[in-house]
Amino acid sequence: MVSQTLTQFVNLIAEGSQFQAMRSFRVKGGRGYIFSFDFFPWASGTPSIGKEALFLGSERGQLAWRFSEKSKIFEQIRLELHDCPPLIFAKSHLKNKKITRSTSVSESEFLWEFAGGAKLKGKISAHQNPPVLEFEIHVPGRPKDFRSQIELANWGQAASKVETNSQKHLENQKTKKLKNLEANVLADVNRYNLRSKFWADLAISLETNGEFQNFLSHEFFIEAQAKKEIPVLKNEKTWEFLDAVFKQKKKFEKKYLGSKTRLESLKTQSPVLKTKRQSQPKEEISADSEILKPKKKPGLWIQSPWDPGLWARVGRNSKENDELYRQARDRDLWFHIRTSPGGHVWIPRGQPGFGAKSAAHENLLRFGAQLALINSKIRATVGGPGHEVDFTERRNLKKTKGLGGGKILVLKSDTRNQKLESEFESLIKGA
Repeated sequence: MVSQTLTQFVNLIAEGSQFQAMRSFRVKGGRGYIFSFDFFPWASGTPSIGKEALFLGSERGQLAWRFSEKSKIFEQIRLELHDCPPLIFAKSHLKNKKITRSTSVSESEFLWEFAGGAKLKGKISAHQNPPVLEFEIHVPGRPKDFRSQIELANWGQAASKVETNSQKHLENQKTKKLKNLEANVLADVNRYNLRSKFWADLAISLETNGEFQNFLSHEFFIEAQAKKEIPVLKNEKTWEFLDAVFKQKKKFEKKYLGSKTRLESLKTQSPVLKTKRQSQPKEEISADSEILKPKKKPGLWIQSPWDPGLWARVGRNSKENDELYRQARDRDLWFHIRTSPGGHVWIPRGQPGFGAKSAAHENLLRFGAQLALINSKIRATVGGPGHEVDFTERRNLKKTKGLGGGKILVLKSDTRNQKLESEFESLIKGA
């Protein structure tokens, strides 16, 4: 049975959208049609999905919808795309019209109402085999409603045909793409080979007897001059001309060798070429794997005891503090003890759990604040009173000429009261 959630989603996509197209596919080796309805979202209430497609078939004598994940498969193998009477009529009278209301009357019947008063109604007659879909289209101003009966294909049969045929189609496409690519690279090899020989002959002629006049009318020479890669000669050759010739020789020799290497690598590949570049899956980092310590200098790198992979950078003197400020990016987070001198603590963005737009979570703030507390002149003790720590992003700090070494102007910041915890004493001793 068609679930209520599925019915609601069909209504959500259809209602308020622009009806773009209706297509019908005849299933190869079977009976009946699969219908495709294409939409463009229109109203603000519809999800932001771009162009959307719904496919309609039958299942157990009821309407069976499928969504756009099947669309590409249907389009790739072109399941005998056929025009049928409802499709032609809908294309003439309903294309680009807004669907103002979508109603699923039952699991065997749906109704779409269009702007301007047009209506499209579909009802399946399950007592026939294969089931028949009865179309009824009402267009205001026409004396009669359009009615038509079309056999509706069983979705299970259509899906099996799609899976089998699409795999063959993709294999053929991959093989064809590899052959075309090899042909293009072979053409590059021949083209660069001819050009590299021409410029090599010209260079040898210039080195041996200084002759170059016979080369000036050649198409490769004229081509290079048109691209302003070779200077225009008046009466005699110049050093600028000689240098340009040898550059052309070197350039095409490099291109020839590169294209030749690429052709050889293509010939050694599998006959099935990937249709799209697929990045290698990233290896998952296990809890036992070693987390590498950043090597950027200066400053001391310290790892969070709560978030493995999250590192903070601490300045140990005024010179390092100034350099860390200079290297920091606008949204990197800065920590410093309030009302006391101390090291500057930076937690750069782009780390696990702290991306470019991530909000700073509690453990991160706790980590940075305790580092600022430990690297200050306040003698904090475990279990002792808390101390105020300022924290803000780099864009809220400013360095002016009048400020001394290691000092910056804080334009805006937040403050938290932080106590020293036992984990950090051992952490600092280890660092």
